[in-house]
Amino acid sequence: MNISGATSTTLNLTSVQASDAGTYIVVVTNSAGSVTSDNATLTVNVPPAITTQPASQTVSVGANVNFSVVATGSPAPTYQWKKGGTNITGATSDTLNLTNVQTSDAGNYTVVVTNVAGSVTSNTAVLTVDASLVGWWKLDETSGTTAADSSDSGFDGTLQNFSGTYWVAGHTGNALDFDGSNDRVVVGNPTVLQLTGAVTLAAWVNLDSIADSSRSIISKGGGSGARGWELLTESNNKWSFWIASNSSTLVGPSVTGVSLGTWVHVAGVYDPSVPVMRIYINGVLGAEQTTGVPTSMYNSAHDVAIGARPTSGNNVNGRIDDVRIYKRALSAAEVSAVMNSTNP
Repeated sequence: MNISGATSTTLNLTSVQASDAGTYIVVVTNSAGSVTSDNATLTVNVPPAITTQPASQTVSVGANVNFSVVATGSPAPTYQWKKGGTNITGATSDTLNLTNVQTSDAGNYTVVVTNVAGSVTSNTAVLTVDASLVGWWKLDETSGTTAADSSDSGFDGTLQNFSGTYWVAGHTGNALDFDGSNDRVVVGNPTVLQLTGAVTLAAWVNLDSIADSSRSIISKGGGSGARGWELLTESNNKWSFWIASNSSTLVGPSVTGVSLGTWVHVAGVYDPSVPVMRIYINGVLGAEQTTGVPTSMYNSAHDVAIGARPTSGNNVNGRIDDVRIYKRALSAAEVSAVMNSTNP
């Protein structure tokens, strides 16, 4: 394409832009004929510019985090992610992937985008890691007698009295199959689980049967004189969530409709600031209670156990998966996020 007015031995381009890049030739002509020059390629280096900044995030311990940036520039830019101003080894793409984050991963993240024409640093993206997840037993093991704690607490559970095939397919990954007789997972009684304030308990459950007495999904309590918090089923076809106001008194909501042979997500939330207790079934509020709910709950001296009470019976017959304990009251939206395996 002819360039209008470009008819001398020199072509002058001022304030070139990316659109001026390309291949240029000149046709030299007289009365005897014409000749065309070799190609002259004009490359215009454009400094990088960030069009989409990385966004701050708040997640729970154990979550996966992705920071991303969108940038332009010519030639194509390179990337270097930083945490607290220090380069992250190997983090040289437009996306930073962090897996199984811990509290030590919290901080300020930026990315420097560079090409031969210059560099630009992104806005700061703040990663906040919520440390309120104090117990998380995914139950994804395939063998052995240890249930790993994926929270920052690190209190693994010990399987007791299991026999046959007990690591089985779960709601997500694997799960533990409880026979309803005397098997349980005992976590112990670490300080971090000696809760007296807000708490959220959550788990996936797939029951084979409902017994003629209560059955404990996760518990830190026993009989009268040793009461504690508990997520459970009751013989009258109810899901229930209990806490203890003292060593002998239990309080909490229940909701009718226990289903057998299907995965159900059950969560109990205690918020002492109201005070109120709520139970959610598959992310939907099933019942709540304010009457008789204390402003702090009694801390039983018992261990924490999954699938039964820690020292007595109340054994579940069925499968349990993805058991979590938070030391705060999750909102309805957060309970739904837990059910859907997203944050928190």
